[in-house]
Amino acid sequence: MSLATTRKWKDGSGEQKEKTEWHRLTVWGKLVDVVERYVKKGDRLYVEGRIEYSESESDGQKKYWTNVNVLEMVMLGGGNGWWW
Repeated sequence: MSLATTRKWKDGSGEQKEKTEWHRLTVWGKLVDVVERYVKKGDRLYVEGRIEYSESESDGQKKYWTNVNVLEMVMLGGGNGWWW
């Protein structure tokens, strides 16, 4: 699955800026069942894991990927969240 991280800031002139980056997530074991049952597009998640970088080439253009092998995940939202 993919995870988007967005950061917002004001530049030197005070103009609001925003940048979204996409990360590939890989989940293993029990987390696969949790993700399949409970995680939906747009849900807020906190993930911890091992980061790996890769690249591919298509039509002469290189693409770079950030891959996160998820070790722990917390579903954010109301209440205390769920932890796995």
